[in-house]
Amino acid sequence: MQTFFIAPTDFGVGLTSISLGLVRTLERAGLQVGFLEPVAQPHPGDTGPERSTELIARTHGLKPPTPLNLGHVERMLGDGQLDELLEEIVQLQQQAGVGKDVLIVEGMVPTRQASYAARVNQHLAKSLDADVILVSAPESEALAELSGRVELQARLFGGARDPKVLGVILDKVRTDESLRELRHAPA
Repeated sequence: MQTFFIAPTDFGVGLTSISLGLVRTLERAGLQVGFLEPVAQPHPGDTGPERSTELIARTHGLKPPTPLNLGHVERMLGDGQLDELLEEIVQLQQQAGVGKDVLIVEGMVPTRQASYAARVNQHLAKSLDADVILVSAPESEALAELSGRVELQARLFGGARDPKVLGVILDKVRTDESLRELRHAPA
């Protein structure tokens, strides 16, 4: 089974939208696709199921495993139990991957409360032996700033030339000018 780890470069890049699109695209290609969000990151005021997992279940009919509770994850990290946490997540990966050709794993989103997310994502991708696809959104920054942010995140996973780092998906590109600038950027 091929595992793709979808890693955000920042908060609000559209990680769930990209995950949904990847699941749909791979299903249309005839593959059996699974989904896993290893760690629940509820929005303030959320009381129901984790949003990405529930959305995938409702739109694609998949039954992903329940993500680990954020409080549980933070306790384990605080107690120095990273290896044990990763073992729990590998078990979730195995559960989500039963009968699947491809598994999409949605990484943690960095927030003020979860500033450790990038470090956890780095360990997750390695433990899951996943290929990494970065997701970024240009917002109003210049191409050089966006490129720097993407490169910095790619380094967490071995760098842009690492064979496990497949590339970056840009989401929320808003203007024709932004697209023109990206098309003419040096490779």
